[in-house]
Order: sequence, then C-alpha cells, then structure tokens
Amino acid sequence: MFRNHSTIGSREQEPLAFGNETEEINRKYIKLRYKFLPYLYDMMHKCEENGAPIIRPLLYDYQNDKKTYEINDEFLFGDNILVSPVVEQGSRQKLVYLPEGNNWIDYWTGTEFEGGQYIIKEAPLDICPIFIKSGSLIPAYDIQNDVGEKSLEELELNIYLGSRNSNLSYIHTIDDGETFKYRDGEYNQYTIEIRNTDKIYVSIRANEYMSANFYKNIKLKIYNGNNKEVILNSDISAIYEMI
Repeated sequence: MFRNHSTIGSREQEPLAFGNETEEINRKYIKLRYKFLPYLYDMMHKCEENGAPIIRPLLYDYQNDKKTYEINDEFLFGDNILVSPVVEQGSRQKLVYLPEGNNWIDYWTGTEFEGGQYIIKEAPLDICPIFIKSGSLIPAYDIQNDVGEKSLEELELNIYLGSRNSNLSYIHTIDDGETFKYRDGEYNQYTIEIRNTDKIYVSIRANEYMSANFYKNIKLKIYNGNNKEVILNSDISAIYEMI
C-alpha cells in the first residue's frame, strides 16, 4: 500500500521529494499502518484460514446491498474498516457511500452514521476518509519505526460500540512473527467478547501456547460507551478508558 512504482530516469519518488507537507502526510499514514499492525496480522491469519482478501470491494461483504456493486473508489480493509480515498486531484470533499446493514463511525471525528446512505466527508489534503464498522473492535500497537523496535508487552483494544446495544466478539492471534510454527499450534490467541446492554461487559480469555510474545497489559479504549458501567473480566491485567 505504500510502494510508489517508478522507472529509471523518472523523478525521485521518496516522500521528501514532494515537499514538507507531503512528507508529513506520508509520515502520518505510515504511523497509522504501524498502529494497525495487529489488526492487519489478524486479517492475514483469517486470509490463510479461509482465503478472505485483506483489501476487498464493498460488495464482498454486502452482497445484498445493490448500491455497492458499482462502487470502485472505496474498499474494505479487512472485516471492520472502510476506506474511501480522494481520487480527484484538487478535491477537498468526498462523496462516501456507507453500506447498508451496519452503522459506521468516522475514524477521525467519532461521528456515527447509519448505513445505506451517501454522505459528504470533508477531506483536506491530510485526511483520507476512514470509517469503522459500528459494533467492532480494532487492536492496535504503539507506533514504532519498524517491526520489532518495541517489545509487545501491551495491546490496545479500540472498541467501537455505536449507538445500538449489541454484542461483539473478536479473536486476536500472535505468533513468533518469523516462522511457520503457528501451523503446529505455536501461537497465542485472545478471545474478546463484549455485551453492550445497560452495562458494558468485557471478557478477555487468553490461550497462550508460547513463552514469548505475550502481553503483560491490555488497554481498552471504549468509543460511544455513554459512560455506562464497565464490568471487566480478563485473564490479563487490563484497564479501560471511555472515549
């Protein structure tokens, strides 16, 4: 997603070659990619299990929504993230279609929208429209300069509850990151289950088969929790924060 193809004799393609503003925007989204690495890793794990592509057209998950059939300027990034990049030069707004069947939360503002409608998203040069499926979870890491720079001692779980009371579950997997030993069962798996009723019940169960690559702490960030009481039951030390 970050490779800029080039040929011999063409202009320099490094971000810094396009000026400070472009360089900073590139840096912003490279950092976001590193932040989303555990989510990307989980989607890769699912891809190996069932062949589901990481980058997929909207109709892949929303075949009953005919409005998704001809959309070619948006895509789903895994199960829970919708990306609608600006593709017209000079445009600072984007007409975004949000598929029917789910509500969607603006990643940048936290605003929730009903699915099955078009919205106009303000999109200055440094904002790529990104939406999180309501009632989903995005695991994240601290930002790092390269994989392995920091030890993986804390996992951040971003929980997007949305306005509707609902249940959600998510399975996060981590292995040694280098070998195929996970195929022999050498990996850790964390099952997160959430019930959003009059209270928010969070359960985190750990199946740890490796002595390495396990988390000492889990930090939950709960979006649209409406200041409900949180009942937390976790196999690992965990804290939460209402956003």
